[in-house]
Amino acid sequence: MEKKLVYFLTYLSDKINSSEQKYIQSNGSIDIVASDYLGSTYSVFVNGGGDLNSDTLPEALLEIASVLAATEKAVTPTENQPNNVQIQFDIETGNATISANLPFNTAAASNGDVTIHAIDYL
Repeated sequence: MEKKLVYFLTYLSDKINSSEQKYIQSNGSIDIVASDYLGSTYSVFVNGGGDLNSDTLPEALLEIASVLAATEKAVTPTENQPNNVQIQFDIETGNATISANLPFNTAAASNGDVTIHAIDYL
């Protein structure tokens, strides 16, 4: 049975205190880098050999959301592009809001626990 899992992750400026650092490049583009607002005790991200370049959990969250959003935009033809992941950056306040509707299935494990399995929708 397919279900939609909805995550609304909003980083409020009073918690982040400019957790997104903004860097204006020579070509006028703005690079956004997530600061470690959790502190190294709680936010260390160990890649495990994957493709992510992040060092902290906040960086990994923004990187994963960015990769998913970009992959959705690469689907052709354009009318078949899903829009399950949206990222909104507020440069003035340093807030990022990530919304994701990710399909998944549930199953019963041998010990009776319910397991959640993501569905590859891309």
